[in-house]
Amino acid sequence: MLPMDSLALLHSAFCHSRLSPSPHHAPLLLSSSSALPSLSARAMTMTSPSPDESLVRVPGSFPPVALTREEGKNGKLRAMLEARGIPTVELPCIKTAVGRDRPRLPQVLTEEIFDWVCVTSPESAKVLVEGVREMAGRRELSIASIGAGTSAVLREGGMEPAFTPSRSTAQTLAQELPHKGNNRVLYPASALAQATLESGLADRGFDVTRLNTYTTLGIHQDGPHVLPSSMVEAARAARVVTFGSPSAVKGWTHLTAGDAPSPSPSVYAACIGPTSAEEARRSGVFAAVTCPDDPTMDGWLNATVEAVRMAIDQQRAA
Repeated sequence: MLPMDSLALLHSAFCHSRLSPSPHHAPLLLSSSSALPSLSARAMTMTSPSPDESLVRVPGSFPPVALTREEGKNGKLRAMLEARGIPTVELPCIKTAVGRDRPRLPQVLTEEIFDWVCVTSPESAKVLVEGVREMAGRRELSIASIGAGTSAVLREGGMEPAFTPSRSTAQTLAQELPHKGNNRVLYPASALAQATLESGLADRGFDVTRLNTYTTLGIHQDGPHVLPSSMVEAARAARVVTFGSPSAVKGWTHLTAGDAPSPSPSVYAACIGPTSAEEARRSGVFAAVTCPDDPTMDGWLNATVEAVRMAIDQQRAA
């Protein structure tokens, strides 16, 4: 068992809403050689123990954790959870669609000169790579990237990020992006992204051009029969649901409760970061919401493990 002061540190890495976690969570199985969760100035998230050191005692009656990212994009989190003994089921609640500014991207890249291109998600990185391949000629781009997943997509496309902020948030990037040249910034973004980045950069004297190159749709916006009934039933049976975007939260609540969702005392949301967590809280349907301070896969994993422990405790107490 971890000492009480370490448990306090563990819980401080998460944000909860509406329901405080039980002080008697079923413990993770940690070996004596396991590194304790660490909080650094760079990333306020917990480090993940190796799979054999963090198996969770999941009752046989506990339903699989629902993974709600777009179909085919849940594999990494699924593998991380199942390595820790947590069953999962893929219930895609969103799909990606082309943004209205996507056709302009190659032309803008060709005709205009930017000191920075700010890329804030793997999907933004994917669209940028496509746009660069379509542009006339080739120009070196100075790219600022948020998150390891985003940087990995850029590298796969042959683009090495020149800057990453100390925390994987738009607010931190806006605060830390170095001034350069004429301070012109291209921001290829989701149409649903908040104005945090461009507003923060503008306050520091940057000239930002935002292109809404893609968007995400909740599954309820793409027709009423996207998922088979068996998957809908699995969604409604879930006790823990993972969310990687606000759109996924909206898609899941509509899928499980229709247009007038009501609070559930037994469903827990595990979000990748504060934006998704804010939407989950706003929905008012979850017993509690967990999220890491810094949106990373390791942080999301630990937020999900925490939600599972809370749900198991609640099930045992019922």
